[in-house]
Amino acid sequence: MSADVAEDEHTAPEKLGPLADRIVPVFITVDPVRDTSARIASYLKNFDPRTVDLTGGDKQIAGAAQTYKVFYSPAQHEASGPTS
Repeated sequence: MSADVAEDEHTAPEKLGPLADRIVPVFITVDPVRDTSARIASYLKNFDPRTVDLTGGDKQIAGAAQTYKVFYSPAQHEASGPTS
């Protein structure tokens, strides 16, 4: 997740005021091989506790992206240490 998106995640509730209670943040990984359940849970501790984390297979992720009209491109990355 980019720093810009992460910053928006932290400041959005302040900007929305009482409307923030009506929003449920959703995090969808596009790299389920790297982003294990344990890794996502650890990462999301830094965000709103209401955040729902989702993953799936390639077809499910593509379907979610199409439904929400977002573009994604899984990063090609080299191993950089433990992934769990």
